[in-house]
Amino acid sequence: MNYSTPITSVADAEGFLFQLYQHGRHFHPEDDAQNIINGATGQPLFTYAEAEQVNNRMYEVHTFMPDPCAYLLDLTTSTDRS
Repeated sequence: MNYSTPITSVADAEGFLFQLYQHGRHFHPEDDAQNIINGATGQPLFTYAEAEQVNNRMYEVHTFMPDPCAYLLDLTTSTDRS
């Protein structure tokens, strides 16, 4: 997954969150990506470099989405996975 592409719109923000979700890398949008642990392995979910980029993208997500938490919650509770 590419974490370096800047988010410049609501569509980009939703797309980024959806890709995180699809790849099993979603987390609470207010958390620091450097602190996210993979529950199955006990290892960090992101490398240090990835976490820096993800944190930058999440800052941008918050710029374009008033409530990214609600969007992710909708993804995780929706029965339509398309």
